[in-house]
Amino acid sequence: MSYLMLPKKKKMMLPRQQARLGNAADTVIRPIDWVAILKKPDKEFTPKSVRMYLGEVVARMSVHFALWMDGPNISKLRCRRTGKYDQNMHIDINIGFWSARALFPKMVSCKWIENGKQKSFRKNVIDLFLMASDRKQIYQTAATATQPLDPVLKWLDEQLSLPEEVCPITWNGLNERQLLYSSFLEDKPNPDDWTPKSISQAFYTTLPGCRPATGKRIRRKGVAVMFMPSREECQQVLDRWKQQHLQLRF
Repeated sequence: MSYLMLPKKKKMMLPRQQARLGNAADTVIRPIDWVAILKKPDKEFTPKSVRMYLGEVVARMSVHFALWMDGPNISKLRCRRTGKYDQNMHIDINIGFWSARALFPKMVSCKWIENGKQKSFRKNVIDLFLMASDRKQIYQTAATATQPLDPVLKWLDEQLSLPEEVCPITWNGLNERQLLYSSFLEDKPNPDDWTPKSISQAFYTTLPGCRPATGKRIRRKGVAVMFMPSREECQQVLDRWKQQHLQLRF
């Protein structure tokens, strides 16, 4: 028999290598349940429920995805998959953003009414995950020290990470104080510990541009309002704090 007619020896592949194949879901891993991840609430969306829903989508994605914050894979996504025949087996794949968007072309879409106007939001799930402040982040090096994030900076980080379509804050403009207070208290474990005065003072300390002139509390059409600096100024304040605390763990 001619050498050219001999059957080729089949190359054995490791589970990690098989997981990169297009038919991986049919071979070694369980497919990601995007139907469950993107499941929408039964009720129609409101401005507040849209933000809650996007947060829930990010939390469900964090079961499978995490963003590397340091090490050789910094700025890559770790995608963790479960073995098809052994649920205790996990296969981790590190992929770039472009590859992740190509592999998971799922879209998050919402429509709601705000101030009598129809609004909509539509974005790729990977882009939503990357811009969320509460996404899962992982580090190769252990933290040697931690610094708690200032409450206003934490609130600021969350607001700046929201897509502009669903962010309730008017940047470089006036905002109703009650709206600011409500959004600030949304994730606080003990909201009763905060009073409107203490919240205002916290904003003035972290963002001096919010403080009105002495004795001149701003009102618009009879409603108490507070000035909020531009997105760029707020982002600079947040970035400066992060640079001074490099061991920060969100």
